[in-house]
Amino acid sequence: MIETERLILRRWREDDRPAFHAICADPQVMDWLGGVLTPGEADLRLARVEETFDRLGYGRFCVERRADGRVLGWCGVMPAHESQPIAGTPEIGWRLIPEAWGQGYATEAAAVAMKDAKVREMLAAFRNEGPQALQRYVDDPACSDALDVLRGQSTGMVVPRPGEPVVEGSIVEPAAVDDPRTRIAAEGLQKPQVREMLEAFRREGPAALQRFAGDPECASVVARLRGVAPPPPPKK
Repeated sequence: MIETERLILRRWREDDRPAFHAICADPQVMDWLGGVLTPGEADLRLARVEETFDRLGYGRFCVERRADGRVLGWCGVMPAHESQPIAGTPEIGWRLIPEAWGQGYATEAAAVAMKDAKVREMLAAFRNEGPQALQRYVDDPACSDALDVLRGQSTGMVVPRPGEPVVEGSIVEPAAVDDPRTRIAAEGLQKPQVREMLEAFRREGPAALQRFAGDPECASVVARLRGVAPPPPPKK
């Protein structure tokens, strides 16, 4: 779930179906989206959205207005449908009720949805490829906050900027420890428990961190992901 000043972006619930059916049956909404849909056709769209959330961690969120809890539509990143020329390419999309048009809701929702998708993509790349994958995201403003929370303190792993070589094995030599560039805590982030936690965080969001808070292997990274200082090292 993502909250903005006026909106809540969340996964779809069973009781959202009637609202979504009505949105997809509205000729104004669907004029440039291929025409109105039957409830069955709308359910197929939701099924694809849910499958994408389960597989990638992002998709078309249900957009709920915070002031009154009304479902305004959907917004989020999805791989383009196989029938499109850009099939498989992530693209932002939205579908809102006419009463919500012209109030900046689509812009507000799209901005946070795109950032969320990009960060989840980065975490998945880190999990699958290791720290070298972060090189692709160092200069991406959408990922800057997430890279910040993964920064090391003293012993670390430098994430080279595009065009710079990656250190073999990704472990920084002692001479590079004081390098001011972005760095990743090598000792923590290469542990299986931490990788499992990052995957849970990517798929479920901050709520997943609670399961790992008591694990000493994850404590430092949990603290950074929560935006607080890491705990002091245990006394010997």
